[in-house]
Amino acid sequence: MTAMLLIKVNTNAVPDAPGRWERGEIVTVVEDTRPLGSGELDTNNFFRFTVTDKTVAEMQGFIDSWNRVIDMNVTQGPDPQGFRRIDVRNNLVNASGTMGEWTVAATDAINAAWNADHPLANLITIDIHQGTNPGDTWTCEGTFTTGEAQDFEDTIIQVGLQDLLKRRIWYITEAGMVNIDGAGGVQSGTASQLSSIIRDGLLD
Repeated sequence: MTAMLLIKVNTNAVPDAPGRWERGEIVTVVEDTRPLGSGELDTNNFFRFTVTDKTVAEMQGFIDSWNRVIDMNVTQGPDPQGFRRIDVRNNLVNASGTMGEWTVAATDAINAAWNADHPLANLITIDIHQGTNPGDTWTCEGTFTTGEAQDFEDTIIQVGLQDLLKRRIWYITEAGMVNIDGAGGVQSGTASQLSSIIRDGLLD
């Protein structure tokens, strides 16, 4: 089955925040034969673009969000007490550092949540610094016991990065939105044709 993109027409009328839907963002990808709800059919809310030579599975990468891929690297330790210094890299940060970057508020929230559940950890932030992209790496240190890595990763994502869950990396360019609007809000084309109006936000 070919894939249909549902694209947000207008930015949500809420205060600017990473979690809101913005104009041009791909909300979801569905089979083009799937019955759509009334809101989805309303081209004042969503534009539709059917990719005639791709399946839904092949288009899933276009609904990636900003915060789900992190790497943790122990740079010091562990010592006999379990002390570790850890670099936590968010791999989904755009080139200018305006989306997906670490913030003091996010890292403070992680520290508070982890220390509340692990009173002996004494987790603190050492630095938020530049790696490949601006602000992509958070350096922290504390005392960890063996086997806590997955729990720590879950806490990082759920507490520190939760506000970025909905913001999509890929989006339709403004020229593309105008083009689809001119077609009545419903358009189709090949993946090659889509590539001329879609942009990878990691490059912004």
